[in-house]
Amino acid sequence: MNRRADKRLADEAFHAYVEWLDESDAVWDSYDRWAGAAHADAALAFGAYRAALEREEHASDVYAALMTQIPSGAQIAAVFVRPHRSASKVPDPWRP
Repeated sequence: MNRRADKRLADEAFHAYVEWLDESDAVWDSYDRWAGAAHADAALAFGAYRAALEREEHASDVYAALMTQIPSGAQIAAVFVRPHRSASKVPDPWRP
């Protein structure tokens, strides 16, 4: 892959990761609503919880599929995340 394609893939994976985190939060929110639901509303709340679980699972599958396309995630992340030495005086955490 070329550098531009690697960056695009890394960007897509990052956005997929954020989506997965958002869906994971939604699972906990829907679980709390189900756990606190009145008996009459429990079935509907459980259905919403199951739907949130399915969305979270889908988001994790998308993220996993993107990550398997990245040959070396840490190496790509280091290239795109690490600041250039001239741009920053911060020590480079990627080097011993």
